[in-house]
Amino acid sequence: MADNSSARLLNLIRNLPENSPILSEDFAVLLGLKQSAVSPHKDILKGDEYFRKALLEAYMDRVLKEDEFQQDIIWSRFCALYLPDLVNRFLDPWSATDGSHFQTDPDAKEDYRLFNPWLRMLVMVQHIPYFGKYLRSKQLVASGNLDLTRVLGERLSHVAPRWDRRITPTARRTQRILQRRARDILQLLSTLLTTFMNRDPEKVLPIQTKQKLLPFVKGWCDMFYNPSNVMGEDEDGMLGVICSRMFLHLSSSRDDAGASLHGHMLKKVKNQLKGWDQCGLPICKVTNGDNKCNSNHQALHWKWPSGAHKQMCFQTKF
Repeated sequence: MADNSSARLLNLIRNLPENSPILSEDFAVLLGLKQSAVSPHKDILKGDEYFRKALLEAYMDRVLKEDEFQQDIIWSRFCALYLPDLVNRFLDPWSATDGSHFQTDPDAKEDYRLFNPWLRMLVMVQHIPYFGKYLRSKQLVASGNLDLTRVLGERLSHVAPRWDRRITPTARRTQRILQRRARDILQLLSTLLTTFMNRDPEKVLPIQTKQKLLPFVKGWCDMFYNPSNVMGEDEDGMLGVICSRMFLHLSSSRDDAGASLHGHMLKKVKNQLKGWDQCGLPICKVTNGDNKCNSNHQALHWKWPSGAHKQMCFQTKF
């Protein structure tokens, strides 16, 4: 990457106002989903991918310092307004033209097609009710929801043989980034497969892709899963737990214990996703008419003690 790009990045990060919040629109501009209404200088050009990736991490670090309710306001608003565009951009990601290693290194270039800022954002917001609502939507604007699982699985299957050589319990600290990426990708993939469990499996994730992924997922499960650490209390344990779930998703043959565990896991995740047709509040039902909350519920909870309803409820196009 050119020296002036590095200087620009460092200067921008250092000058982020301490008391100025990062808003959902800031993320949308950074991810190229909309143009800045404040200044064209805030727009990140197509191909300036090193800068985009680094600045996204700086933005996320800032948001994660907020309390959980404030974080969910930001993520909920982002999902309601920009989630379809985010998914579409992940399905058709921009390539780097900035002279960084994302452009010059073939492995880094391939990795960026999989783990890029758009996927990083999807991983961050997958717990938000609007995310589940998008996945289940049959609106044309949400037509990318089913493609997301297939494309994510295919791209992971392409890099898995190379990643597998570096994902080990004894990997150096600098190499463990692949372990964290694999964990995040498999967690998202597990959520998607659970959501679409009643759809045609071949359309969700083709059997050929499952067969490619299965040996690597099983190998990582064998390597990191610890029955005494089923809560995934550390990095290794978390990857092991997620891989054990994914193995059950991908495996066509399960013994009775495996089938029982898989059923229990699906029930648990489905219960977590029951809020797919809601806004940011767990008891707020969305009508089929205007994709907004029920008016009676809004009137009741507009000044909710733990946070105003209007801060968590947004109209969507899906």
